[in-house]
Amino acid sequence: MAPWLLAQHEDRIIQNDDEEWSAEGTDAHNRAEAYLKAYVAGENPEAPTDELKVYTDYVTSTYDVWKEDDAMLLVEQKAPLPHDQDYLGTVDAAIVTDDRLHIIDLKWGQGVNVSPTFNSQTAIYARAFYDSLTAVGLGVEMDSTDMMLITIVQPRYRGDNPVKTWSITFQEMMDYTDLLVSKAELIYEKKNLRFNPSDSTCQFCDARPWCTAYNGWALENLPTMEGAIPAIEDETLVDLYLNRKKMVKWINNLEKHVTKSVSEGGYLSKYLGFAPGKRKGNTTWEEMTERSFVTRLRKLFPFIKREELYKEIRLSPTQVRGQLLDAEQSALIDDLTFRPDPKPTIVPISEVPPPDEEVTDLLA
Repeated sequence: MAPWLLAQHEDRIIQNDDEEWSAEGTDAHNRAEAYLKAYVAGENPEAPTDELKVYTDYVTSTYDVWKEDDAMLLVEQKAPLPHDQDYLGTVDAAIVTDDRLHIIDLKWGQGVNVSPTFNSQTAIYARAFYDSLTAVGLGVEMDSTDMMLITIVQPRYRGDNPVKTWSITFQEMMDYTDLLVSKAELIYEKKNLRFNPSDSTCQFCDARPWCTAYNGWALENLPTMEGAIPAIEDETLVDLYLNRKKMVKWINNLEKHVTKSVSEGGYLSKYLGFAPGKRKGNTTWEEMTERSFVTRLRKLFPFIKREELYKEIRLSPTQVRGQLLDAEQSALIDDLTFRPDPKPTIVPISEVPPPDEEVTDLLA
């Protein structure tokens, strides 16, 4: 929700930097910012050719409609968070009129579906942006029943719809963010704290190594035992299997924490250090563009054809959809796509669905 995280270790607050995006994410945001600012300035910029086009097309097409009401398109706007003015939230794009507000957030990740509905981060950033407009005399005059829009665009998401919008009344937004702010203030003051760790709650939290609630939750099913796996009691073995993923994540967090401490000369560097790694795996090419790769290799070996050096990769359906103009065109490729059936997973016996009658007959 915000760049603060409460850690249950040495009575301290750990600050998390919201700007620590991956290099790809940073590049995508920078390119989107440059394109949208040039678009607003009427410079007719060259549109992105990769998945980013899904985001820029959505922002510009929405802005073009709202321009009829003298809308402003503001890009990469920073605003102090309402619960802590020392920290800034960034709104990727905002379309503003005298009585309407549309916040648009770019998410560059492709593995996790992010919904805008009751999304605490986007909501608190929208509130921060609204408050900042009011502070400089550019307040949006919205009645309690006027609708606000908060949209998340995930151009690389592999699901059905990379664009998701939450419509909420102005009063509902104010009430929801007031609740978030009150919770943040309680955490800062350490009052009425009740931690409720889970995969989704703790996924991006940097305080996990110190958080006793998270670590207790992650390891709650780990038994004290000796001997081989078949010697473990049946119920314990089932609990271990069903909770294996969160224990694996705990091990991964342990590895990240230890690596960070040792690489930065932290307290674990008294016990651990780095040794040269063992070279393994196949050799790979140096960093270069595909064109440079082909050109340099063919200069050395003219007898090798270009198509023997570099093969084009088929785009995914989502990537193709990102280059189409509208939903009508997108629907034309539906007959060429399919979603593979998921692999069966092991679940508690109480959650196993009844066998399909047709399948049962065939197996009889």
